[in-house]
Amino acid sequence: MVIYSKVTEILCLVDEFCKEYSELVDKSLIGNKAKHASIMSQSEIITPAIIF
Repeated sequence: MVIYSKVTEILCLVDEFCKEYSELVDKSLIGNKAKHASIMSQSEIITPAIIF
């Protein structure tokens, strides 16, 4: 069960980072936002890359 708690901890840290990062990036983007939302969040994509 320790592995699951560590994965959850990493996911939470990455999620907080992605939220702050996207706020900063959204302010400086030029053009329109995407019309359709992603199926997976950025943190759900980044977390397995960090773990493996």
